[in-house]
Amino acid sequence: METKTRLRAAVAAWALLGLGGLAGCAGAGGLPAAELAREVGSALAEQNGRPPDGVSCPRSLPARPGATAVCRVTWDGTAESVQATVVSVADGEVDELAVATIGRPSGAD
Repeated sequence: METKTRLRAAVAAWALLGLGGLAGCAGAGGLPAAELAREVGSALAEQNGRPPDGVSCPRSLPARPGATAVCRVTWDGTAESVQATVVSVADGEVDELAVATIGRPSGAD
């Protein structure tokens, strides 16, 4: 199942909070791994009615339509892989993100 979330307000708020200096880690307008993990967790919580137990994204996501990153999500002790895909970019920043479960990560119990 896939869910989409608009990020403009979240990214704008993030930049206004003085965290904009971290954008360099992801490239101009990209999402650093920690911010991506928060956005993925929020999208999954909205989709499932409750937040996952944990989300970790090993790399940042560039602000480029079609760019993807795979994150590891845990629910009740079970790990899943989800893919975050940039759907749209506005003003050089990620505007919309699609999040889809793609299965269990390699090496998962």
